[in-house]
Amino acid sequence: MPKSQPDELYHYTGIHGLKGIVESQTLWATHYKYLNDAEEVTHFRDRLPEILRPVFNNIFSGLTPQQRQVLLCDYNSIDIALNEEPKKLATIMYNVTFAGISNKPPITEPHITSFCTVDRKDEHIANHGLLSQWRGYGVQGGYVIIFDTEGLVELLHEEGKKWAYSAIFAGDVVYSSATAAEMHDEFRTHIEVIQKNWEEALRALDPKALENTYKSFVACACRYKHWGFAEEREFRIVVAPTSLEIVQIGRGEGKTILPAKPVSHFIRNGTTVPYLNLFEGITGSSGKQLPIKHVIVGPHPEKEKRKIAVEKLLAQNKIQADVSVSAIPYLG
Repeated sequence: MPKSQPDELYHYTGIHGLKGIVESQTLWATHYKYLNDAEEVTHFRDRLPEILRPVFNNIFSGLTPQQRQVLLCDYNSIDIALNEEPKKLATIMYNVTFAGISNKPPITEPHITSFCTVDRKDEHIANHGLLSQWRGYGVQGGYVIIFDTEGLVELLHEEGKKWAYSAIFAGDVVYSSATAAEMHDEFRTHIEVIQKNWEEALRALDPKALENTYKSFVACACRYKHWGFAEEREFRIVVAPTSLEIVQIGRGEGKTILPAKPVSHFIRNGTTVPYLNLFEGITGSSGKQLPIKHVIVGPHPEKEKRKIAVEKLLAQNKIQADVSVSAIPYLG
């Protein structure tokens, strides 16, 4: 069975991130190409052929002798065809969805906000944070903002009512070390949609059968990550804006289309990084607040002084949340 939703989400950040989140009452969702994993979103491509293989097996099993003979003109055996055809289709799905083909833009460009989850049985990590995460902030030190998960999900529903998204969802990351059974348990609904729609499309040679397929595909690809990051126990908010091209086509056809979410940019290491400002116009001066429950000040020689400063920052922005300091020694 899929894992139950965690009660709390941990978001590690530096002082600028903490200040920005508290004062703006928003979260940034970063374009997937600019996340810490250089191969982000592509890892699922290695598992997609095994999901598509039953589709081709069903189709091949019903071929007439003449049709089998045509297939064997390209492959030496049905087994080879069952291995190669799903790989070809997986590549096509990735190119159409995330890269774009034939001078057409990609179907979507997902933006992601990442959190860590914690097993509450591990009180040390729950109360003091994860050492590997703190190390990433070096001598400057970091902070972890603990959010109420249900509160964030409710805000995400409001976000979806306000802007045009082709997909918007939240969930745990599944790592590449997962077994086929674990994959199917977590992604069962999406896998069934992908298999059913592709079989219908291939049998009828009708691309209309794929209308809902890519939403499920994006949901799997954006929640699948290399096993090397498994320690983070990541939970993600994923928002995939509807492309401007599709919005314009819909309006030209007289359809009621929500406005396209504006893309903003920040500068990192001399590069402009695209991001979406989640919950803008929903939280803050609009009345609702980000569901911040707790802030932990990371290892630092002046962590007690920092604790007082964070308490003042929260109070100034009318946020009622506890503040504590990590007991993990300074990492300098």
